[in-house]
Amino acid sequence: MSHFVVMCIGANYKEQLAPYEETDESPYVVFTPTEDQLRKDYETGTTNCFVDPKGVPHQMCSDEFRNPNVFDPSNRYICPAGWTEKKVPVKEVYTTWESYLADYCGEEPDEQTGRLGYWSNPNAKWDWYVVGGRWSNWLRHKDGTKVDQARYGDIDWAAMLAGHVEFWTKVYDYVWPKIKDTPESLPWSDFYDRAEREEITFDQARTEWKNQPRIKIAEELAEIARRNQTKSDVDSWIGWDLNTEAHTFTADKAMFVKLRAEESLSTFAVVKDGRWFEKGKMGWFASVHDEKDPETWTSIWNNLVRDIDPDTLITIIDCHI
Repeated sequence: MSHFVVMCIGANYKEQLAPYEETDESPYVVFTPTEDQLRKDYETGTTNCFVDPKGVPHQMCSDEFRNPNVFDPSNRYICPAGWTEKKVPVKEVYTTWESYLADYCGEEPDEQTGRLGYWSNPNAKWDWYVVGGRWSNWLRHKDGTKVDQARYGDIDWAAMLAGHVEFWTKVYDYVWPKIKDTPESLPWSDFYDRAEREEITFDQARTEWKNQPRIKIAEELAEIARRNQTKSDVDSWIGWDLNTEAHTFTADKAMFVKLRAEESLSTFAVVKDGRWFEKGKMGWFASVHDEKDPETWTSIWNNLVRDIDPDTLITIIDCHI
């Protein structure tokens, strides 16, 4: 499950958020039948498996294979020594339609319709939320206090941006001298996509990504940051995010700091006049699909939050999905 920050523009944030609730009991739900797609997936689909030395496939996404190293986003499940990782036809793992439905899909006929399917809000974005939450005190008031909610005209946007500029300058000044002499690295997504296209295995993808000189240094810096007793904001970011963000560093310090600071000022989504605008589609474990690049989203976000009446209420929401 995932948390993400949303800016709601207007006093009636509850009413504006209501149409986007993930629920099966509201005026916004519709029934979606799934049997046709499920049968197609059963007949033609594949699933990622770990295959034991006897050739028996085992579902990869199982607790017995879960990686205890929570800091490694590229290797959530570990293939046992002597086993192989490969895509296997679903029908080889689940030999009957009934076992596929029960054990792989967890599907049963809907009580109300008697059909395979589900009731949902097609526009769902959240299942619960709280004002502030993990982003408590995100806004800075012109009187110097930090708040979750304020009039637009009372928010010190310049001071907020300056704070992000200071943070990213510190990050850059610490990281860049240590990686500047290494070749530019490719993002993990490039290797993941190659594995999805079955050009390489997922094990090879993880190995190739981690073997990039810049990623090796990033991993070392991240480990140092995680052990650092000060636990500063910079240490926290380096410890959690540097390995997956190392490819974003360039020799142009001013541009790097500017882009990251403006990106940090923006929220993941904005609700304005009852309409939902987002950087991408938030999924489980903070995975984002159809994500806009930082410059595009920052431009959209800036257009949404400029020229607002000074008396308009701004609320920061911690949404969960």
